[in-house]
Amino acid sequence: MNRNLVLFPNDKTGDVLWEMQQTGDDLEQPREVEFSVLFPTQALAIWK
Repeated sequence: MNRNLVLFPNDKTGDVLWEMQQTGDDLEQPREVEFSVLFPTQALAIWK
């Protein structure tokens, strides 16, 4: 199967999703995703 670069872009995320799809993973299954946002300073992190 050829990789559709619209669905699986040529980047780290696209690579992971492509590999998951190629190994038979059900990409429609809901998943919990943890992420962080880093700020250069605490002041910027709490700025309103």
